[in-house]
Amino acid sequence: MQCRRFFEGSGIVKRRESDTHSFTFCVPATKRAVRRGRRRVVDIARIEGYPLDVESMSCLALLTGEVIANAVLHTADACVVTIAWNGRRVRVEVTDTQPVDEIPEGAGTDGENGRGLLILNSLAAAWGRRAAAPGKVTWFEIDPDLAGFRSDAAGFPGGTP
Repeated sequence: MQCRRFFEGSGIVKRRESDTHSFTFCVPATKRAVRRGRRRVVDIARIEGYPLDVESMSCLALLTGEVIANAVLHTADACVVTIAWNGRRVRVEVTDTQPVDEIPEGAGTDGENGRGLLILNSLAAAWGRRAAAPGKVTWFEIDPDLAGFRSDAAGFPGGTP
């Protein structure tokens, strides 16, 4: 899939008209683009003055990279990223072309992959997945007051509402 399917002007950061604190952009299906997408989210958070300390910003960067990488690597298609501030939390949504499926099992003790959702579950204040054209949205929220490892994250599969 190409970025143009999502909106014209592929790769250009756009502010949603209905929400002045929300930005959307397209990430092409390349490994290099994952890093650029992660950097773009962090840059938007800084430029917009979201009240994130160093630890919260690190969580934002790590989780954004994980979710974008999952979208690009598992679909081999572009994805669309939205970052928003609701006055209390930063929310990142990644829309990809893969339908919502069961939560995959985590990695075995020797596996090199399969830890992204575990990391997401451990560091995000909330996260989840929902069906959305053309496939699904995976989202997470960072609460500046709660950044860092969550001790209640042991109940992994499924995210939090």
